Amino acid sequence: MNEVRISQPLGNYTQLSVTFNSGAQHSVEVFAGLWANHGDTWIQVDDLRLTRN
Repeated sequence: MNEVRISQPLGNYTQLSVTFNSGAQHSVEVFAGLWANHGDTWIQVDDLRLTRN
């Protein structure tokens, strides 16, 4: 449906948003992840919210 790509590290507690159209779908799944070039890398995600536009 849509995604947000980030190429630089973000600061603490950075809000991100993405707009998408679910079409005829009655449900959606939200995924969060990352691709690391090397080293120890992690992602922390919380407070996900879906709102109707």
